[in-house]
Amino acid sequence: MNNQIFRAAIFCMAVGPAFADDLTPLPAPDPRPYPYKILDLQPGQIATETIPELEEHLGGSLNPKVIQQVVTSPDGLRFEADITIGYDTAGIGLRTRMGNEPYEEITLRNSTPVLEGRLIGLWRTMRKPNAELPDPAALAAQIEELYGKPSWAGADGLGGRMVKYVWTPSGQLSPQEEEPCTHLTYQGYAFDSDRRPVAPPECSAVFTARYETEAGQSTIRFSLVDYELAREDLEETDRQILEQISGDSIEPSDMKL
Repeated sequence: MNNQIFRAAIFCMAVGPAFADDLTPLPAPDPRPYPYKILDLQPGQIATETIPELEEHLGGSLNPKVIQQVVTSPDGLRFEADITIGYDTAGIGLRTRMGNEPYEEITLRNSTPVLEGRLIGLWRTMRKPNAELPDPAALAAQIEELYGKPSWAGADGLGGRMVKYVWTPSGQLSPQEEEPCTHLTYQGYAFDSDRRPVAPPECSAVFTARYETEAGQSTIRFSLVDYELAREDLEETDRQILEQISGDSIEPSDMKL
């Protein structure tokens, strides 16, 4: 981002109200064209409507992740709003993830009010005794039965195995020798006046399943990110914010000087 043009500040809050009344919602997106799901949920659903079901599954709470987005133009015009960009599993931190105890974690990232807070990315991680989990081959076979041959399968770089399904503008990507759609990240909205594409156009959505086996227990990680929705949300939210702080006329204040 070019800090000589616009100043943006982000403050993260664990909980709190989210409002962004100055962002105008777009029409609802079309139903997602791919079959991938995590816990029977897909991107495009309203995030708040999925929370009760997920909390019942977890037996715990999902805490909203709220950012306070402040953007100031060179002329001093300011946009400020609290925006809920997702939900994190309560009580799960680095100590839990680095430890040895069984746990399950769900992470959601959703759009701004521009897309009405719809799910864009879902992540699910579970660590359990091996006796309570299918072996890697059986899990891969189950997923293949649902979605067909993966676009890629192999080592994930962390000592585990991964299957990856990529949805493109023309449908599911056929099996590839080289891993497609690598080095993609999506963490939710943050203003950027000079934003780079969140993903190549051929990576519309990506579903992955990773399996890390250890003595006595294993960890399974699922992820599903809709980069087409992410691209629409990020670009349109940036555009609306810039439009609001780029006005030609500035109303004088009535502050006592």
